Amino acid sequence: MDAINEGELKRMLGDHWDCEMGKTEDGEESPFPVDSGMDSVSAVHVLAKVMEHSGAKKIPVTVIRKGGYVDKDDFVSTLSASLMTFFAGTKKH
Repeated sequence: MDAINEGELKRMLGDHWDCEMGKTEDGEESPFPVDSGMDSVSAVHVLAKVMEHSGAKKIPVTVIRKGGYVDKDDFVSTLSASLMTFFAGTKKH
């Protein structure tokens, strides 16, 4: 698989950026607008969708948290790098 750039990753994730419900650390439900980041529960949900889409069983990802929330752009760039590393490691040819 070729390297996934950030624009392709955002398109692949589609509506998960702005319409999923997450939970804050104290258990409250929190919808998040597309420009304010997402909470860690939603980030894990998005990662699960990426893994399902790619057929991957495990992708090592370090998520940058800011004040209990995952910064969306940091998450995308970190996930992109992790996916590229993951797929580069799985190429046999």
